[in-house]
Amino acid sequence: MKAIIYDSYGRAEEMRLAEVSEPEVLSTGQVKVLIHGSSVNPVDWKIRRGMLRMITGKKFPKIPGADFAGVVVESESFNFKVGDEVFGMVKATEGGCSAEKIVVSEKNIAHKPSNIDFIQAGVIPLAGLTALQALKDIAKIEAGDQVLVNGCTGGVGTFAVKIAKAFDARVTGVCSNRNIEYSIKLGCNEIIDYTTQDVYTDDKYDIIFDTIGNLKYRKAKKMLIRKGVYVTSGISAGKMINSFIRRKCKTVFVKPDRKGLIFLKDLVEQGSLVPEIQEVQPLYQLVTAHKLSEEGKVNGKIAVRIR
Repeated sequence: MKAIIYDSYGRAEEMRLAEVSEPEVLSTGQVKVLIHGSSVNPVDWKIRRGMLRMITGKKFPKIPGADFAGVVVESESFNFKVGDEVFGMVKATEGGCSAEKIVVSEKNIAHKPSNIDFIQAGVIPLAGLTALQALKDIAKIEAGDQVLVNGCTGGVGTFAVKIAKAFDARVTGVCSNRNIEYSIKLGCNEIIDYTTQDVYTDDKYDIIFDTIGNLKYRKAKKMLIRKGVYVTSGISAGKMINSFIRRKCKTVFVKPDRKGLIFLKDLVEQGSLVPEIQEVQPLYQLVTAHKLSEEGKVNGKIAVRIR
């Protein structure tokens, strides 16, 4: 089968399209999926550049990608049969989704939302679950909560805004001047333009979700109500230490979650969650897609069309 691989850490140009062995269904509870759509997440190029090599190790070649949507072609699962349309994710540190097929546990997938195509479904899992686990599982979001989303126009940010709105929360989005109109379209009630305004205000929030990782907790915590929670998906040594010793500071480490995928599926089918896609690149143009993501100016997601 065709897949994008790389044999060493480095630039996007290290990646290439190659023929690799097709994965096999190994045990009960696994399925093989013929992938139609995937996406690029910042963690993909951070891994490719070697920024997480302490976790990802030195075994090559590696296949990037953590999101997928496609059709089950082999099954050892009682919950999914051949022909089922599914979407899901693997751990980003394992990768494997920038390929024509993948073998995964049934715990990593759910049936695809019926009202969107594979390309749209393929951008949801990692970013959508990151936002859902941060807001619902960690911060315990409730109707009426005041939520600040830093980086509201990015991949995780766009999902965070829409998920928060689905919970009837009031959302303040932090973005640049060029994205103000886009943020309003997403559903933000208020906007902080970080190019002209101070992000650290006297306003109070139930939840601060820092999807970028550049808000300083020692300053942001003053914006929280007494029982408020600061959650970040930006991993750094300082924030990880804070997440262990500070009650109000938490870090979300996204993990595959079938129940979460079903929750997102329901939101999509209800019309509350429409994936934001800036552009679609074919698999053989993954180098271009990675470079675009590395520039940090993507609104929503970059989708990858595999078939």
